[in-house]
Amino acid sequence: PENMNMFMNMVGTMYSVTDDLTIMGMFPYISKSMTGSMAMNMGNNSGMNMATNNTSSMDIQGFGDIRIDALYNIFQNELHSVIFRLGTSLPTGNINGKGDMHGSPNQQYPYPMQMGSGTFDLLTGITYTSGLSDWTWGGQINGNIRLGKNSNNYALGNSYNFTAWGGRRILNWLHSFVRVNLDTWDNISGKDTNMNEKMTPAARTDLRAGTKL
Repeated sequence: PENMNMFMNMVGTMYSVTDDLTIMGMFPYISKSMTGSMAMNMGNNSGMNMATNNTSSMDIQGFGDIRIDALYNIFQNELHSVIFRLGTSLPTGNINGKGDMHGSPNQQYPYPMQMGSGTFDLLTGITYTSGLSDWTWGGQINGNIRLGKNSNNYALGNSYNFTAWGGRRILNWLHSFVRVNLDTWDNISGKDTNMNEKMTPAARTDLRAGTKL
């Protein structure tokens, strides 16, 4: 696949248990599509590869994994604030989405086209914020740890996010900010045997890891 679109509608709710503890829930509805031309390798008699383009598309929609978080303010004074996050992701999203692939009906869609992880996931993180006069700064670390494999005998890779920012108030109604964000995620462990790796590289478990800055 050469391109993919994903749209998410998220309904969230928060409840303040105490001044320092907040419970938060998020309920997503997701729509995904891989559209346009698909690049395919076709071998010929000489063993060389020829590239062709076939117009094809995959479409799926449904509810994703529900997330429940607890946010606890572990330290706060006039200059500094530290908030700890602990939560879980519930496997409410479908991991058996199927449809047409390259003209073949009722094929198990590859990993990026599924609605959820199929596993209970541990969500954890910590956020630091500070400010002095017209200046503000902070940083955040988040992790998503997969707790075992799902019913299709695989687990999506663990993922981590690191971000830091700084800003300055220029006028009462104008602020400027600079942010750097790093995402990194691992390959899939295990394998969904219902997926055909020869049909698309998106079904390869060893091609899922990456880093984005």
